[in-house]
Amino acid sequence: MMKHMILIFVLTLSLSASAATEKQKKMIKFIDAIAGVYDSMYAPALWKKEFANWTLAANVQTAKEQVLTEELTNSNFHKIINELILSMKDYHVSAKFYATEKATLPFTIRGTDGRYFFVYIDRSKLPVAEFPFQLGDELVMLDEMSVDEIVQEIKAGFGENTDETDQALAEMYVTSRKADKAIDVPSGPVQLTIKTRAGVTKKHQLIWDYTPEQILRKNLSKKLNNVLAQKNTFDLQMTTQLAEDLMSDVNADNRFGIGARQSYLPELGTKIWSSDKENHFDAYIYMNDAKELVGYIRIPKYGAGEKESKLFKEIIKKFQKTTDKLVIDQLNNPGGSVFYLYSLVSMLADKAMFTPKHYMAINQKMISEHITNLEQLEKVTNLEQLKKVMGGDTVSGYPISMTFLSFMKAYYQFTINEWNAGKTLTTPYHLYGVDMINPHPEVNYTKPILLLVNELDFSGGDFFPAIMQDNKRATIMGVRTAGAGGYVLGVEIPNQFGVGTFRYTGSLADRVDNTPIENLGVKPDIAYPLTVKDFQTNFKPFKDAINNQVKKLK
Repeated sequence: MMKHMILIFVLTLSLSASAATEKQKKMIKFIDAIAGVYDSMYAPALWKKEFANWTLAANVQTAKEQVLTEELTNSNFHKIINELILSMKDYHVSAKFYATEKATLPFTIRGTDGRYFFVYIDRSKLPVAEFPFQLGDELVMLDEMSVDEIVQEIKAGFGENTDETDQALAEMYVTSRKADKAIDVPSGPVQLTIKTRAGVTKKHQLIWDYTPEQILRKNLSKKLNNVLAQKNTFDLQMTTQLAEDLMSDVNADNRFGIGARQSYLPELGTKIWSSDKENHFDAYIYMNDAKELVGYIRIPKYGAGEKESKLFKEIIKKFQKTTDKLVIDQLNNPGGSVFYLYSLVSMLADKAMFTPKHYMAINQKMISEHITNLEQLEKVTNLEQLKKVMGGDTVSGYPISMTFLSFMKAYYQFTINEWNAGKTLTTPYHLYGVDMINPHPEVNYTKPILLLVNELDFSGGDFFPAIMQDNKRATIMGVRTAGAGGYVLGVEIPNQFGVGTFRYTGSLADRVDNTPIENLGVKPDIAYPLTVKDFQTNFKPFKDAINNQVKKLK
């Protein structure tokens, strides 16, 4: 019976397609082109079937059916493509839409238990004299809708991925709406209903900072041929377009922003020493009430390189000499470079640290590049030659060595062998063959570590705590990370519908216990979700909980 139903559906779709307009036919061809990329190169496909009963074919059929139901604008088509992408429940998978329409309000809210509080107010736009509300005051309504209704409406459009992360993202989008995310954009005046910490309810009107759509031409393609343009880099990236976009939209003084230099955490104690404000890292030393010297360092993102790795080294060197324990804050971390992340890990232990293994999607283009790279590396006989080939002493801060050469050669040979064996998805293997992160030759922190994580830690922000937890090198505290578990690649298919680069996950990483990071994230050893009292008292309960946990570290 099911077989007959599928045949009827396909026949109906085929008959509908024959009567479709030229624009609808082109839209369907474009969906097929996207499907072709994911069918051949989306590494987590089998895991998604197991985790969420997801199949590419079923969701592609749904998208085509939506296209054929009516004559669509490009904006409507963006939403169909976005729904197809969201069906994968994968924060790496995204599409960039060419659209300029957007609207923002000059504040940020976050919440808990259906209540939402101001955590940032842009005082350059809303001075106290004009907007007499404070951080910790509660935003109750926008016009006639409760904030919780708005949040849940936005959240419903995220495809039911990691619940805590979807919730936090929806809260951020309440005051930042962009058509290039296939989100409806408001305009005009908006009435805020606000409940102060003193319990007084007031109303205040603002106007959305609105930018209308300016891209009105139908043909947005820069190329005439239908060829995939894929960006390839040596240092594989572990970040998400979603997090990158949120990071770019946030003011530098917004401590709740993704990738912000300074965290929303208050100072954990009276500072004895602190890094310069110009330093990439916000770091300091304080004494707790147990008379222990505790180091604190904020890792805002893993999208950095050799310069930042050297700054980290100098701080960790100081901490090793003077502190008893260390707090690492990577709250709201968008991820970044694999090797930069490895370089930081190397300074946090005096033993080699296991890395995750990856199932990797491979194709002819990739294998051709690997053959060329392997031939080049086979000619290298000493370290100076290797540094010349690699273009420096490090890869994003991770030191180049003859051992690294052996790792890379083994990695390239492995992928070639897998392809020659007829595989398009490899068996699990370490990225670039780096199965262990060796201790840094100069600096190693050997004292206890508390690592703070939350639901807005993506990709590299998943991998760093996974490595630290799997190697029993740190106690993890906070909220489960987002669960973006692999490296990401980007593709652009020329089209006339305003769809730009879209991303796909090229690998699926397994932890030491063979469970994937994808969708599951890293579960903290010590759970701490933010509370109403946190939002209303500058996170003092969180601060106290951190300091209590620091004292327990052994």
